[in-house]
Amino acid sequence: MHRLRLILSLAALSIALPLSLRAVSAQSPTASQIISTPPSAPPATSGGGFEYDQTSNVGIQGAASQFFIDLNGRVLAADDFVIPTGETWEIATVFAHGAYTTGGGPAASFDVVFYEDASGLPGAVAFADSALVPISVFDGDVAMDLSAPASLGEGTYWLSVVANMPFAPDGQWFWRTATVVTGNPYAWEDPDGVIGITQCVTWQPGASVCGAGGGEDPDLSFRISGNFPTAGEAGSEFPSSVALGQNYPNPFSLSTSIPFEVSEISHVRITGYDVLGREVAGVVSQTYAPGRYSVSFDAANLPSGTYLYRLEGDGQVQMRRMLLVK
Repeated sequence: MHRLRLILSLAALSIALPLSLRAVSAQSPTASQIISTPPSAPPATSGGGFEYDQTSNVGIQGAASQFFIDLNGRVLAADDFVIPTGETWEIATVFAHGAYTTGGGPAASFDVVFYEDASGLPGAVAFADSALVPISVFDGDVAMDLSAPASLGEGTYWLSVVANMPFAPDGQWFWRTATVVTGNPYAWEDPDGVIGITQCVTWQPGASVCGAGGGEDPDLSFRISGNFPTAGEAGSEFPSSVALGQNYPNPFSLSTSIPFEVSEISHVRITGYDVLGREVAGVVSQTYAPGRYSVSFDAANLPSGTYLYRLEGDGQVQMRRMLLVK
């Protein structure tokens, strides 16, 4: 993929652009942007039972987090939160402070992904929901209801919010930063080489290593809300049945992660098919203990198109669609 010029620091930005969102280069995406006016209070979101709020101390910076449809590549930002010991959260609504380049947006949809923690950085996909249409929009601030609740047990997780939008002519969406760190500093990656930050093709600290968000503010501004499980479900760490999640990223260009869950020791088989029902890949076939897992689907040798992936296990069969774009 063609790599595009990145402005990494505020010093470089001041040479190339005015220090506000009103004038942004039309030549290339950037990893960060100064936002001239901090946001007002976030709009109300649906959901109840619990609310994790990290929308205080909003800075004037923004870190790019976007699937560039026209460039077939994405840059991702993520920030962590902790679910207390003994609790399970069914996350229903996600809010993120954001901003568009002037004249840009709005994004037609957003992806929301929750990752497990891997030594202070995002790890395996725990839950993914794609092509969500915001229920509330204020400038670049967005609130979204998940198509199904993300049920997560105790521990540290990472939230990623990604705008689906072409760079030309719609510009960029930036996730607003926060000036005070909670937990780990936010993470950022350029997995498809859209911007060309070679040290950040995998998840790295966004500000200190990648220079996203101007390399300054340590965190991102977001809020999640939802419900605790009902009394009959309380304390259940594992899913009630085999469940096949939506792959992420989707669309994808080379590989994608397929999340799934099992409730008891089960032999699980996941297979990929084309739309004519022909098997194109055997993803996995092995026995798993109860829990949540994620496996990789490698499409390096497959042509662009719509594919199906099928899970067999615990006496059940489930199937979903995915889109390969090269």
